[in-house]
Amino acid sequence: MKKWTDIYTSSDLIVHEDSQFIVLNKPAGVGSQDDQTGDTSIFSWAEKYAKQKLHLVNRIDRPVSGLILCTKTKKAGQLILDSKSIKKEYVALVPPIEPASATLSHFIKKDGKTKKAYISDVEKAGYKACTLSYDTRHILDNYHVININTETGRFHQIRAQLAHVGNAIKGDVKYGARRSNKDRSVDLHAYIMDVVPAQLKLTAQPLGREPVWKFLQSENII
Repeated sequence: MKKWTDIYTSSDLIVHEDSQFIVLNKPAGVGSQDDQTGDTSIFSWAEKYAKQKLHLVNRIDRPVSGLILCTKTKKAGQLILDSKSIKKEYVALVPPIEPASATLSHFIKKDGKTKKAYISDVEKAGYKACTLSYDTRHILDNYHVININTETGRFHQIRAQLAHVGNAIKGDVKYGARRSNKDRSVDLHAYIMDVVPAQLKLTAQPLGREPVWKFLQSENII
């Protein structure tokens, strides 16, 4: 079986590079940074490509795809983190969702043992506020394509909040989806990134996704 590093080229993975930033398009199934699996992460790949130490500004879950920002200096990375000025927009496939657009406000808690987030409708000890808004972009036979913006960046927030209202993301069996995808991916993609201080706004289509994503791209839905 081919490794992901043998499948994708630097032109596939690098969305933008300048003297301060490298923005990457992470395929689903690839770790954002090195972990206990020992697999090559997108971050370690990027450091090898750049031939220098980089600083990882944001992460996305392994089964999720999309944009990741690295900086070439610690100062640039800290500036972004301190100003909280990186904005992302996601697209996801979910079971038919009602209403077509809404804002979801809950309280969330990360469980380190299960590596899962839990949602509460009311404030509880150890839970933090989390908010996202979504808007239906397209209706397929069995799924709705929704755009998602988050006001908070909590662990597994999008996956947990949507599951809590009965709309677990396609393929996300960890949060209640009926079946997994063949590649064990979750149909959530971070496709727009706006780095405000750098006046840098980027988009990226998902890499190596299942046929439904190719259809959405061919119809200019995403």
